[in-house]
Amino acid sequence: MSRRAAPVRAREGTPALPVLTLQWLAFAVTNTLPVPFVLAAALHLSPTAEAALAGRIFLVTGLMSLAQALFGHRLPIVEGPAGMWWGVFVSLAILAPAVDMSEAHLRAALEFGMMTAGAFLLLAALWRRGIAALAALFTPAVTGALMILLPAQIAPSIAAALIGSPPFLPGLLAGLATFLVVLLLAMLGTGIWRSASLLVGVAVGTMLWPVLGIPFKVMHAGPALAMPVPLAWGRPQFVPGVVAASLVTAFLLLSNLLASLRAMQAVTGAHVTPDTVRRAIFVNGASIAVSGVFAVPGVIPYASNAGFISLSRNSERLPFLLSSALLVLLGFVPAVGRFVVALPMPVVDAALLASFGQLFAIGIADLAREGLGLSRSLVVMGPILLGMGIMGVPHSTWRSLHTPMAFLFGNGMIVGLLLMMLLLPFVRLAREESPDALDTEASHQGIPR
Repeated sequence: MSRRAAPVRAREGTPALPVLTLQWLAFAVTNTLPVPFVLAAALHLSPTAEAALAGRIFLVTGLMSLAQALFGHRLPIVEGPAGMWWGVFVSLAILAPAVDMSEAHLRAALEFGMMTAGAFLLLAALWRRGIAALAALFTPAVTGALMILLPAQIAPSIAAALIGSPPFLPGLLAGLATFLVVLLLAMLGTGIWRSASLLVGVAVGTMLWPVLGIPFKVMHAGPALAMPVPLAWGRPQFVPGVVAASLVTAFLLLSNLLASLRAMQAVTGAHVTPDTVRRAIFVNGASIAVSGVFAVPGVIPYASNAGFISLSRNSERLPFLLSSALLVLLGFVPAVGRFVVALPMPVVDAALLASFGQLFAIGIADLAREGLGLSRSLVVMGPILLGMGIMGVPHSTWRSLHTPMAFLFGNGMIVGLLLMMLLLPFVRLAREESPDALDTEASHQGIPR
């Protein structure tokens, strides 16, 4: 019988409250740092709009982390922009020209889509039996597919930003140095150094930037304090395809929320009940709706919180609440947003590449938990390969479809995940072969090994 991991206990000589608070703040900033860069490139935002986006992300992350800790699951989990939401933003931005939709119209439609998705989750949280039924859909095959398809969706944007503009070599060198620092700290670092590896890597790469003779991005001065502007992308617009993609995304990301709660239960010993899950989904619905109001990607509880707590032994609520309040305050300081977007894009994207590489590996491990023999692997890998294949289809291919169908069928990540859910009964029926049986059957079918 397997034993449950012992819950985290604070070490003797626990750091003072300011240090614990700064640890949480560094973790939250590290995870949100790349978002403005990826979205600004995909949605063609000006530097000023990109800086404002960074400020709004800090505000919503801090505000909704507080809401979850006080009224939702009541655990110290950062509620930050979901990678799948950025993936949907990027893919819709790529598909928009194929359906003759302007970027301004798309941005306004994304606001409406997230508000609708948030309302969907608010209603879903009230459906007691439905929550249990939904949880049964999120098997390791589905979560593994999500964690493989998401990096595949974002990877082209990361690669383009990493290469940058001429001269290419200095940017690549700074990016390579950043990637190596993140990799070494993730492999060899301990405690806070390991959990803050992305932040340290970005700092090292940024310090190399002037050494390599590359000027920093020039940002114009602005007010010391300013209220983040709601509906910054204009009046919300109803576009059926964007609403459909948003609803599917919110539904699929319930798997991430459940995984976060399970991981925290294993690490901290917290008691997660069905009521805890319903409260968390309800507040997460409010979080996504607020994300739409402030024109930022939908936020979710980060599953990586459990790893951070395990490494740092920082599981107390008070430092977490204080760090979340500080994030809210950062959202009212435009200079912080201007500083973030002035960071070198190749450096930030190199750190993001390391993070998504880890996510890809976790996805493979999740698939391995399904016991992938030949029969089962055919069922599981088919949706993943189809999703990746759709990502490479020319965007003009979808021009003949109506906008809702183009936005759904042109998004390889969504297609792959929905197909995986449809095939779940076959995954369960497929027999699980041993490695020897797999080799024997492969040789009988003429499959090279």
